[in-house]
Amino acid sequence: MTHADALPEDASVRMLAILERMDARLSRLEATVDTLASQAPALAATAADTIDSTLARLGEQGVDVDERIQTSVGTLEVLTRPASARLLARLLERTEDLEALLDLLPQAPGLAATAADTADAVLARLAERGVDIDARAQAALQALELATRPEVNQLLSAAIDNSETLVKLGAVLPQLEGLAATAADTADGLIGQLAADGVDIDARVRGGLRAIELLSRPEVLAALEEGMPKLLELPGLAAAAADTLDGVIGRVLAQGVMVDERLASLITAAEVMTRPETVRLVNTLMSRSEELASLTEVLLESGVFAPEAADMVGNTGAALVATRKEPNGAVGMFGVLRGLSDPDIQRAASFALRFAQRFGQMLRHSPAQAK
Repeated sequence: MTHADALPEDASVRMLAILERMDARLSRLEATVDTLASQAPALAATAADTIDSTLARLGEQGVDVDERIQTSVGTLEVLTRPASARLLARLLERTEDLEALLDLLPQAPGLAATAADTADAVLARLAERGVDIDARAQAALQALELATRPEVNQLLSAAIDNSETLVKLGAVLPQLEGLAATAADTADGLIGQLAADGVDIDARVRGGLRAIELLSRPEVLAALEEGMPKLLELPGLAAAAADTLDGVIGRVLAQGVMVDERLASLITAAEVMTRPETVRLVNTLMSRSEELASLTEVLLESGVFAPEAADMVGNTGAALVATRKEPNGAVGMFGVLRGLSDPDIQRAASFALRFAQRFGQMLRHSPAQAK
């Protein structure tokens, strides 16, 4: 006896009913699949036609569909990056702040107008003071262009490479407050000393500001632009100059020269050369440079600077000094006659007579005497 024969009659009936329903559903599903299979080409063609017409209309409107698709794909790729997801999550966490910012957007035009009015007022005040805003803006742009040049970036890279030195400098910065106070006291003392010596500090400061104004002129900035490559060579040149200077100072010290005293003398000479009266004297001499050149030429050709003439002037000066130290007394005619018997006085009288003869000859042949 089989297993089916062992099932009760009502269970067999239910099983047959279930199988019949499944067979009916499979038949309906097969019919639906056949229908869809027969309609699929038409549906695909309809969808393709719809897409083609849409793309055609977009092309007529000047839309680059390929570019839009590539952009959309790129945007989707960026949005699905982990970093973008984290950023979106942070933005969602700050929704309240974003809503507050959006509430402020209607006030933006008024704020912009207020800022524009303030900027206009500032520019107007600067123009009243004689400040050329356009020239300053152009100078600032030139400075920005210089700061972004490759060679400047190389200089910054070199500074970054020396970051350890910068870190050490940062460790020294907390001590700068005391150093600044000491420097301020020193500067006050120096200014007081200069004022006591009659130096006009205000005039010197105005001169320094004038120099800064000259350095910020467009033509000066253009010259600096041309000289920027040479400036990049300065660190190496400065190191070489420092080594040379150290060697020279070492040799000078070995010879017993007091370098500090010489530097103090140089500073004093520089202070004297920058005094107003010295500057006026130099300006006067420069204004009469042609006359000075003619006078120098005459002196050089006259033989005044010849070794014999210099020796004679030295002897004359020494005799004058020695005579000045002797006591004064009255000498009469007979005293003069007795003095003529002195061999030294006879040599001096002979020199005076010969000088008078030569000088008379020159006067006779000089253009001024001829007139």
